Amino acid sequence: MKTAHQPKLAKALDPQELLNRSLSTDQTTVPKLFHQSWADNDLPEKFREWSEICRAVHPDWEWVLWTNKDNHDLVEKFAPWLLETYESLVAEIFRADMARNIYMHVFGGVYADLDIECLRPTEQLLDEYHIEGRKVYLGRMGTDPDHGQSIPNAWMTSTPAHPFWLLPLQWVERNKRNDMQAELLTGPGSLHEAVRQHEREYQGAGNDSLDRHYMKSEWRDLYIPARGVPQSVYVLPYWNIYPYSWLNNRETFQQFCSPYAGDTFNATKCKELTATDHWGEHGSYTISYWSHSWDDQEGKTHDWDKMEGLKKSNAEGSTVEGKG
Repeated sequence: MKTAHQPKLAKALDPQELLNRSLSTDQTTVPKLFHQSWADNDLPEKFREWSEICRAVHPDWEWVLWTNKDNHDLVEKFAPWLLETYESLVAEIFRADMARNIYMHVFGGVYADLDIECLRPTEQLLDEYHIEGRKVYLGRMGTDPDHGQSIPNAWMTSTPAHPFWLLPLQWVERNKRNDMQAELLTGPGSLHEAVRQHEREYQGAGNDSLDRHYMKSEWRDLYIPARGVPQSVYVLPYWNIYPYSWLNNRETFQQFCSPYAGDTFNATKCKELTATDHWGEHGSYTISYWSHSWDDQEGKTHDWDKMEGLKKSNAEGSTVEGKG
């Protein structure tokens, strides 16, 4: 029986169950599916706490924690044309990045990294930034739209079947032999390139060229694009999703906002400094604490010193009980 300090959480949904569901026939509604991923089901303590906050903010949603095995099953079932590329990538972080795009296309919903704290329900965001038709929402980090890592793949929202998600996967296919780091090949770099390509070639009311591009792809038998229904990709202002940026205010806020700052990490202080309650109509919807748990150089393994820090419970100001 739940007590007052144990809020209702989004219901856990086994990825294998989701893989066997019928695909959605509604291409214009963001479904109440909240996707996250980790190597296995054993989450470090900080990640578990932040994840439970997101689940508490979305109590009538379903929450899916994808593991490495689940991701492989996902690709095998819904993107077999990518399987050879997926398996050839040098490290699991590359494969995890690729899988996020497939979650969004096949199922839709929200994807969020495990170091993201949800501050407000996604429904409020969808009301504030209402878009008709098929839509993708991404977040801007920092204030320079030309920076190659200014559109992280740490948070993404989409309706099912949106053809945009083909673009970052095709970017990986074209560049997989170029010895790129994960951030460029499968992470923010690929998403940034996909958004730029969308702006150049596929943006605008009545433009069905992306649908035609999709119907020439290997995904053409998965979904038939909704005829006459507009498609769009919207990059939200930086304060909505990533008020704490490691691009241009890392040193200013790091002592309070980095989970590796030791005793000085304080989520409440971080949110005060980044003014998460004061932006726009509702304030920020999420904040990322940028754990960067993968090795900084090549992304081939976790940084185990950082992983030890993530096993500890959160500092003051970031608990499920603190959510109203």
